[in-house]
Amino acid sequence: MADPRQPPVDMSDARRSAARIEHLSRVLSAVRNINRLIVRERNPDRLIQQACQMLTESRGYVGVWLVFGDAAVKSFAYSGWTEEDIRPLEMRIRRGEWPACRYRLYGSEHCFIVTEPSSECSGCLLASKVEGGKSVVTALRIDESMSGMLCATFPPELEIDNDETAVLVEIAEDIAFALEDVEKERRRASAVAESAALLQANRAVLESSSFEAASRRIFEICKEQTGASAGYVALRQGENENGVLLLDSGGVDCKVDPSLPMPIRGLREIAYRENRTVFENRFLASPHTAYLPAGHAPLQNVMFVPIILDDDVKGVIGLANKDGDFTEDDARRAQSLGEVAAIALERSRRIEEMKETSEKLEMAQRVANIGHWELGAYDGTPVWSDEVFRIFGLEPKAVPPSFAAHEDIVHPEDWPKLQEAVRCGFSEAASFDIDFRILRPGNGVGWMRAIGKPLLDETGKTR
Repeated sequence: MADPRQPPVDMSDARRSAARIEHLSRVLSAVRNINRLIVRERNPDRLIQQACQMLTESRGYVGVWLVFGDAAVKSFAYSGWTEEDIRPLEMRIRRGEWPACRYRLYGSEHCFIVTEPSSECSGCLLASKVEGGKSVVTALRIDESMSGMLCATFPPELEIDNDETAVLVEIAEDIAFALEDVEKERRRASAVAESAALLQANRAVLESSSFEAASRRIFEICKEQTGASAGYVALRQGENENGVLLLDSGGVDCKVDPSLPMPIRGLREIAYRENRTVFENRFLASPHTAYLPAGHAPLQNVMFVPIILDDDVKGVIGLANKDGDFTEDDARRAQSLGEVAAIALERSRRIEEMKETSEKLEMAQRVANIGHWELGAYDGTPVWSDEVFRIFGLEPKAVPPSFAAHEDIVHPEDWPKLQEAVRCGFSEAASFDIDFRILRPGNGVGWMRAIGKPLLDETGKTR
């Protein structure tokens, strides 16, 4: 039986206290779960998606949407809203058509409550979705720089108080720092991968004697770095045509004859004209499809990387059919690899020129019966041209004898003269011009004139 001397208990106050305790418990649970998520999840898309889900499940929000990125959207996630409701808003934001609440965040309001969505959020596609609902909008900030925004919509029966908004601000800041940390980690890993790719490409240049061999490896590295599954390498032939050097259809049937010239037009022409990497992610919807020949493999997206020598485009690396969109980061990486391909092209041309010069020199030496030779100061290993072998009566391309073994092929009376000339060349950096007799196979004796000039290192010593 109740004590009549005690005042009656207000049950509504008790219920409010209980609701308050439950509310705080759910808030703390949301913070705890999101902090755990931030520690373990390193994928930015999954991180913000799961954060949105945790907020709607633990707090009972009608819906949450979150954008990571300011000038350009890097990630977008939502929970509670239907795809039909949220997708138009996402597409607008990705096009740069932000809702009004974003611009309020640029001012002094890092967080604010929308109590009358129809009037405060004019033009917002979600404003009329929850009658009587309210929203808290807060910025994702790092050192006073906005890196995104979070919007949580409450049902009419859920009270918004200072604790609630403070928790959302804290959660938004934690998510912002976590995303920035993941982004820094991604950039570090990307820089390491890009450096490794450039090293591989440069190694391919050094290890390949032909541009075709080097460009094939560089092309494969381009595909790995950009995610493309198909493409080609082509060099310019004439004013308006390319010749295909290698082609990879990515396992897709392509009935176009690769031996036919490839006209320079469409998006490819822009790469040639502007000396820069260009790409198109909606190729099938672009006017460039008009230039595809009959039987060409389908192209979802394309990228053209110019191979530039002396400010002139000598060819292109074509990349296509990435699973997803090409990015400016892809273009920058591909451009760097295109520069390595240009070095490979220049090197292969120089090798061809040197080979041609060597052949002409060898021909001239044979006609004049003149050869050339070198002798290293440290290992005493000689290098003979083909004509020196012939002068000594030996087969070209054989292994030349060591200098000490010259005693067997130089006349005994003249061997000391040659020894002294070579000794002075090394010890005194002296040139020489001497005649001496040589012993040919079959007991034949011939005369040779040797003109020697020391090759000096940076200290002035014979090397």
